[in-house]
Amino acid sequence: KRLGFLDKPAFYTLLRGLTRKRDYMDEKLSDHIFDEIDINQSGGIDKEEFLGWVFETNNFRLNHLREKLIDMSEEEVQKIFR
Repeated sequence: KRLGFLDKPAFYTLLRGLTRKRDYMDEKLSDHIFDEIDINQSGGIDKEEFLGWVFETNNFRLNHLREKLIDMSEEEVQKIFR
């Protein structure tokens, strides 16, 4: 069943497969990694969050800045970057 996101059990299954079920990948570590990737704390990792993790482009500070910029007018954004 496709949900459009990974929940914690599906993510744990994915990591166990990627690490070839090695002992160091336990559910506690998987949950910790999951929580770091789930930037919007929705309880699911969506495509953008997952790809950001895979390609190391997720950054909380940058995402926070992006959210601020979205709320600003075009003129306000241009003033910042002049």
